[in-house]
Amino acid sequence: MSLRSVFAIVALVFLTGCISQPGADKPGRISGHGAANYNLVLAQTKLVPDPHTGWTKVYGPIVPHGVVPRLSFYAVHARIDDGKTRFTLEIAGLFPKRVYLGDVYSKGRKLKSKVLDRERTDCGYNCTTVETVAVELSRNDMDIYAAEGITVKIVGRRDELVVSVPAAYFAAVLAFYSRQVERGAG
Repeated sequence: MSLRSVFAIVALVFLTGCISQPGADKPGRISGHGAANYNLVLAQTKLVPDPHTGWTKVYGPIVPHGVVPRLSFYAVHARIDDGKTRFTLEIAGLFPKRVYLGDVYSKGRKLKSKVLDRERTDCGYNCTTVETVAVELSRNDMDIYAAEGITVKIVGRRDELVVSVPAAYFAAVLAFYSRQVERGAG
C-alpha cells in the first residue's frame, strides 16, 4: 500500500461526519513540525457547527506523527455547549493488524479515554487497521498541556503507540476556543 493511500484513509477516518461540509468548515491539516508553530496551528483551527447536535465544535488541525509503520495522527477538539466545556485529544494509529489499543498513560498516570473505532481498510494485498482512541481533557488539563505539552502511551494487546503533542498546539487551540466563547459561539 502506498503512503499516499494511507494518508487518504486516515484523513477520511478523522473527517467522518465532516465529509458533506463545505471545505472551509473541514479541520485543517499541518505537518508534525508545524504542530509546534503556534501561529500555524491557530490559523488552521476551525469552528464547525454540528448540524446533528446543534453544538459548535472547535477542531484543531490534524497532525501526522511518526513514520510508517508507526504512523499516527492526532487532533484536539472542543465542544462549545452553553458553558459546558469538553475537550478531546483524538489519536488514530495505523497498524498491519488489529492491536486492540485501549488504556492511555502519561507520566505513569492512566488518563480517562475510550476507544472510538477499529477499522480494517484497503484490504487488497495487505490490510491496514486504523484504531482511534479519544482522551478526555478538562479545561485545567488544557492549561497544563498548553504550557508543557504531553506525551501519551496507548497500550494495546499486540502493540502500543507513543504520541507527543507540543505545548504550542494546545496553546493555539485553547486560544482559538477562548476567543469563540468570548464571542458567544455555541
